[in-house]
Amino acid sequence: MRVVIARPQAAPTVIHIAPTLEALQTAVGGPIELWAIEGHVNLLCHEEGRLEGLPFNRWVTLSDGTVWDIYGPLVVVGGHDTDGHFESLTEAEVAQWLSRLHVD
Repeated sequence: MRVVIARPQAAPTVIHIAPTLEALQTAVGGPIELWAIEGHVNLLCHEEGRLEGLPFNRWVTLSDGTVWDIYGPLVVVGGHDTDGHFESLTEAEVAQWLSRLHVD
């Protein structure tokens, strides 16, 4: 599936990974914390990234104004958090999240 990944101090990129829990855990480097964002979009990060001393990644501001500080890799994936089924982002979602996660 097509996802956006943002690693610390790096521009976000599009990668293709298997739609499995194991592949997503590998992408974030450990246990997953899921944040349902807007309809079809979910943010995944390392559940204990800050506690484990992973490097600061970036601040993410959500549509409701909530701001999160993310440590370690951040993966943006499509799907619905209620059923645990993840899928590719649409082209529009990819473009939106590449722009939203861009760091100068």
